[in-house]
Amino acid sequence: MRKLQALMVAALMAVTATAIGQKAADKARAPKAVAPAPQPVKPVEKKEEKKEEKKEEKKEEKAMAPKEAPKEAPKAMEAPKPAAELDQLKPFVGNFSCTGKGHDPMTNTDTSYKATWANKWDLSNFWLSATYTEAKSKTNPMAFTGKGYMGYDAAGKKYTFDGFDSMGGKINLTATGWDANNSMVFTGDAMGMGMKNPMKMTFLKGKTDKEFTMTIEMQMNGTWNKVAEDSCKK
Repeated sequence: MRKLQALMVAALMAVTATAIGQKAADKARAPKAVAPAPQPVKPVEKKEEKKEEKKEEKKEEKAMAPKEAPKEAPKAMEAPKPAAELDQLKPFVGNFSCTGKGHDPMTNTDTSYKATWANKWDLSNFWLSATYTEAKSKTNPMAFTGKGYMGYDAAGKKYTFDGFDSMGGKINLTATGWDANNSMVFTGDAMGMGMKNPMKMTFLKGKTDKEFTMTIEMQMNGTWNKVAEDSCKK
């Protein structure tokens, strides 16, 4: 009996030892856990450093960009100058005293009178201001004053004479300049007293540059009539 018990104890101890050995062998064969590899730590950029880098990049881009040619400053507008052709009006500049004779074709009467011209450059010398005055006399019962401007039309290449008078009339005349006979003939229209008539005003140079003769002609009913002639001197 004792022998049987001894055999059972020995067998139990052998089974236990075998089980413990098997567990140890299984544990040795089991794969070992691998620790995760350490991740590289990203450096934290500062905002100021980023701003500086961007500034440097912009400077480099600006330096590499093609430079634009400097723009020329706009030229200042020059003031217009009087036309050289206005020199032909110089014989009329100044104050002149005139002796005149007139004829009224409507009443067929003649008149005599004294008159003056007072002419000077005006409006930056682009225009010759002209004032003509007739004094009242026994045969010329009504005094008369006319004011106007002589100038040069560069587009039309003509001299102009536009005037207005103390009787409500006006003239609109043009001329081409002095001709070979030392005459400058203004032609156009005269308007007044409800009528419009073709008019011709002829200036003739005198023996000196201080005198000239002015003749005025009007067309009435298709006929030209001389209505005034003045001899003027400075």
